[in-house]
Amino acid sequence: MSKRILIVDDEADINTALREILESNDFIVDSFENPRLALDNFKPYFYDLLILDIKCQK
Repeated sequence: MSKRILIVDDEADINTALREILESNDFIVDSFENPRLALDNFKPYFYDLLILDIKCQK
C-alpha cells in the first residue's frame, strides 16, 4: 500500500517538483497552493505525512 502525502506550498514550482519526485518513488501525493483549499479538502487520519510551507511573521 502506497503512503499518502499532502503538500501545501504557495509556490507552484516547489509543489510540482516535490510531487514529481515523490510520485516517482511510489507515494500518492495531493498538493495545494491555496491553504484554504487544502484545509477544505483535508481528511483526518488520511495522510501519512504533511509537508507545509509556514511563514512566521515577526
